[in-house]
Order: sequence, then structure tokens, then C-alpha cells
Amino acid sequence: MFCFVNLAIVVNFRRSNTITAHNQHKIYWLLVVGFTILVPLLGYYNIKYQLLVFAQVIYTLYQEIRLNIRSKQRSITPNYSYYLFGLLFLSLGTLCSALDASRIWCDPSNHLYNGHALWHILTAIALFSYFQFYRQFCWEHEMSDKTSLLPVF
Repeated sequence: MFCFVNLAIVVNFRRSNTITAHNQHKIYWLLVVGFTILVPLLGYYNIKYQLLVFAQVIYTLYQEIRLNIRSKQRSITPNYSYYLFGLLFLSLGTLCSALDASRIWCDPSNHLYNGHALWHILTAIALFSYFQFYRQFCWEHEMSDKTSLLPVF
């Protein structure tokens, strides 16, 4: 999740001109490694790492709202259909994960039909939707070989 959520954060930093193409890779990997290092530290203090992912998702929503307001001022509006679709499936997946973590919908003997399994399916759909949303922000003039699928890679 850190790889994906930080990708959205970095793309949004690029869209807001907070960072440049020159330093986007460094910032991306610093965020991924930094948040990954935090996981065992949070575990040591009995803090669920999911809260860290949740905070990052809330931050990307904040970024997106600010970018949307700015784009309306410039009369440039991205297509948000994939974003909203992804948000719906991410929310449903998070609900399934919470039901699993609270042991309400957790059956360790059933590996196909439980909260954790459904979480994987729903968040995979959400990731695909977000991938489609963020593809519209590819900076083609910066891609030398035209094989990159997303702006950071």
C-alpha cells in the first residue's frame, strides 16, 4: 500500500508544482522507505499501521480537493469518474478489512470467503481505478521512450 499511496502523493505534488521531475523519484522512494520503516516502530508501541495508511489516504483526498479547486479556477477539470469509483471500492475494501480485523467477519478455516479475502479483491479494483485516473496526468514530453505508464516511472 505504501508504494501505491505514495505514488498518488508524488503525482499530486507534481500536479501542484511542489516538486519537479528531477526530484520526484527521490521523494517517492524516501516516502516509501520512510513509511515502511515506521511500521515496526508503530508495532512496538501497539499502534496499528493501518492508521498510517489511513492518514496517507486522507492526505491524498485533501490534495485532490485542493487540486480540484485550483483546476476549476483555471477552467481545467480532470475526469474524476475513475477516482470516485476507486474511492467507493477502497471504502468497501476498508470496511471488509475492519470487519476482519475486529473478528466480526473472520473465518480462518475459509480462505475464499472472509473479510480479508474480499478486501484483496475490492482494493485491487480500487487500485486499478486509481491507476486509470492518474494515467491522465502523464507528462508525455518528459518520457523519452514513451513506455512509462505513470508519471513517476
